[in-house]
Amino acid sequence: SMELEHGSFDELVIEPFLTADDPWGRLFFDLPTARKLLQDAVNGARERSVEVTIFWPATLPFDPSEFGLLGVGFFDQGRDIEEPVNTAVDVSVVIPVFNGERHIARCLDSVLNQNFNGQIEIVVIDDGSTDGTSAILGQYHGKHANLVVIRQENARQGVARNRGVISSRGDYVTFVDADDILPPNAVAELWHAARLEKADIAVGLVASWQEGSQAQRINQAYFHYSKAPSVVSSRTWPHVFYDPSCVGKLYRRDFLLQNRLFFPQSFHEDQAFCFKLWSVAARCAVAKSVVYLYVARTNDSQPSGTQTFSL
Repeated sequence: SMELEHGSFDELVIEPFLTADDPWGRLFFDLPTARKLLQDAVNGARERSVEVTIFWPATLPFDPSEFGLLGVGFFDQGRDIEEPVNTAVDVSVVIPVFNGERHIARCLDSVLNQNFNGQIEIVVIDDGSTDGTSAILGQYHGKHANLVVIRQENARQGVARNRGVISSRGDYVTFVDADDILPPNAVAELWHAARLEKADIAVGLVASWQEGSQAQRINQAYFHYSKAPSVVSSRTWPHVFYDPSCVGKLYRRDFLLQNRLFFPQSFHEDQAFCFKLWSVAARCAVAKSVVYLYVARTNDSQPSGTQTFSL
């Protein structure tokens, strides 16, 4: 239960924000329970003639309208976003990183060395790193004016990506994990495909690559794109639902914001994001070349799920 103490206040502001290990997570990822929790708080405030405003985080997997709370002020952080003053950037590359001191430099170099004639902004979200990541980012920030570093307490990759999207200035956004790399022409090929087809998204092939190897293997979740037409959507090419990852794609930033396409704070955030992405029947241009490399770390004692393969 939730009780409001008597006091001399005129407004109650509620912000249902979850951190990675927040015990409230089981409440706010269940719609009926979350609705009841917020309604109890609203009812308690009304009994005391207190106005209620809910700051709705972009990270929650529900739209505020689903709660049916009347007489409540909503500030939707996924839509009520102040647009940046300077938007003269073609592509924002969002890179979440947590304790990535061994890999972040290689990742950043691959973005900085893109063969792209437009303007690229790099937005790195340092998700509470405790190793030497922050120092490395500081060095790169001092040398590259187009690199933005945002630091936050550890809140998981989905939250970091959301913050990157909201903070970015680009017409288009793409995501790169800190232990992976972009081939030199990745941004250019995706950007040209999106512009040519007037698409909301552009997607290319994603390959797995092992350090020290010349071989690349197309990821099976992306292989079907090699057989796809130049433009697809969930209505015309249902194979898109085989694709569970947010990387290897370029998104029109306005499209993400208008459709409230954000990542949840839970595990498997990519799958939830992609299911909603394809469910809105987005128009997607297909570039049939490798635009993203998953990197297998041969000397890592704790590889991630995308790094447990061999070539």
